[in-house]
Amino acid sequence: MLRELNLLTQEQYLNKKILKGEYSMIVAGYECTECFVHQVNKVISIACENKSESEKIEVFKKAMEFLSKIDFNNSPPEIARMIYQYLYKITENPDPFKELKLKTNKIAEKLAEKIFTKTHSLEDYVKYAIAGNVIDFGVVGNEFDIEKIKNFDLYINHFEEFIKILNNAKILLYIVDNSGEIIFDFHLLKRIKNDFSNIKIFIAARESNIINDITKNDLIELGYHNYFNVISTGYSGAGVLLEKCSKEFIDLFNSSDIIISKGQGNFETLFGEDRVNIFYALKIKCNHVAKATNIPKGSNVFIYNKK
Repeated sequence: MLRELNLLTQEQYLNKKILKGEYSMIVAGYECTECFVHQVNKVISIACENKSESEKIEVFKKAMEFLSKIDFNNSPPEIARMIYQYLYKITENPDPFKELKLKTNKIAEKLAEKIFTKTHSLEDYVKYAIAGNVIDFGVVGNEFDIEKIKNFDLYINHFEEFIKILNNAKILLYIVDNSGEIIFDFHLLKRIKNDFSNIKIFIAARESNIINDITKNDLIELGYHNYFNVISTGYSGAGVLLEKCSKEFIDLFNSSDIIISKGQGNFETLFGEDRVNIFYALKIKCNHVAKATNIPKGSNVFIYNKK
């Protein structure tokens, strides 16, 4: 039995201070601090690997002082962007996740070779793309149960609505998320291109390095520009904060017949947009977003942004 989205009303969101601004978005809360501190520690563990304990502690203290001054009346991805850019500056390492991104892509490619040797339905391709948002590709040598991935349940699955809109679409915008899962996104888009040859497909990625998110340059290095139109959002955060995106991206966003928003960061910054053609493909990874959406933490969803 398929579930329908049982969201709070816009007024309820505003009263809870979860959504704000000209562009709707999920606003950070106290629960987000755990994630922010984790992100700081992750950067320090990589960027300061060869530094002494005292140097690592000093970087951590500076980061905590910086975090204490940030206005939490922002989306979690925007706050994370400020934290990461500050850390990249003080550690003098503008891309500490570069090697991890390459590694996760290679692991994903090997897994994809096993999966896509067989014929699958388009809905399976959507599921695999969402599964890519779930799998921990950072565990080298980890064996995954491919059939379990294929058959996992979506807590919300609006695939039927997706097909209806796709049948009449001329422009599709796919907003990507992380390394690793990008390989599954690519296979999904190739399948869409094969089944709907009349659709012009655009892939949008981050402007510059942020965590292990995919950038426009990453898409070009992967060779995806040979298959699809690639574009930067003009924004370097781990999401799509429209008020800070480029005019080129905004124009494409507004003119697209169908938009697929991949991952929680894009969801946090776009959720609440007054658009009826956005499909969110993600796993609900934290309590804050679970409370904002009335969707249980850990759920995998393919949500049609109905209004």
